[in-house]
Formats: sequence, C-alpha cells, structure tokens
Amino acid sequence: MLTGLSIGDGPAVPYDSGKYQFEYVREHIFPDIQDASRCPKEASWVSNSITITYLSSYFLKEKLVEAENDNTLAHKVAIAFFMYVLGHFFFSNAKTYIDAGWLDAFEYLDAVSTYDWGSAAFSRLYAALRLASRRQKALSGAFQILE
Repeated sequence: MLTGLSIGDGPAVPYDSGKYQFEYVREHIFPDIQDASRCPKEASWVSNSITITYLSSYFLKEKLVEAENDNTLAHKVAIAFFMYVLGHFFFSNAKTYIDAGWLDAFEYLDAVSTYDWGSAAFSRLYAALRLASRRQKALSGAFQILE
C-alpha cells in the first residue's frame, strides 16, 4: 500500500507516446493546444509534453460552468484534471510539463480506477531516487511518500 494506492493490484497503467503526438492531441483531445515550434512564448506543447499551466486553464470558473452543459467539454476537463494530478504529484519533475503518452490512461475514463497507479508511482519514485543519487541535485517523482 502506497499512501492509499495498492501496488500490484489491477492492470498496468496504459502509456503510448507514439499515438499521442501533437497533431493527434490537437485533433482529438485539446483543440486549442499550441506547439512550441509554432509559437514559442505561449506554447502549451513542448517536446511531446503538455505544460501543467495549460492543463490548469481547464479549471477556470467559466470553463467549468460551460462544462456543466457540454459533455464533450466535461470529458476534456476530466482528462485535464487527471493529467494535472499526474504531473504535479505522481510524476512531478523539475520541469512544468507531463509526457503526453500518459493520455492513453484516460482514453476510457471508466477504467481509470482499475489501473495499478501504485506501481506506476512507486517505479517513478525509484527511477527518481536512482537519478538523484547519481547526477541530479533535485529529487523528482512522488517524493512526498518518503515521509
């Protein structure tokens, strides 16, 4: 048990970095996302990753009110929320973005609760500890669980 998350219980968390490229994400998930190669100052997409700031733009009051009457927008808000949580808590790093491959875990929102999130967070923590012990000066990952 990892801070309330079971480890080794349920299917592995889906991840597909090949499918979730900029064009696919813009066409199917977040139509207003902006690529850094096209608009570097206000980019919400950097190196196959989505910025946390862009995801948090889905939590503005106006957008949440609009989502109450629009199921498509409500689905996008839910995906943005889950990606935000992953980027801030489970897979945090020194950067302010999360790999778009994790969008695969939220393609079917009904299945999100069945995934083995504990193993994913635990393996990310191990990888972060390995990097911190060798070459990084900052700790990333779900380091809050070390307490």
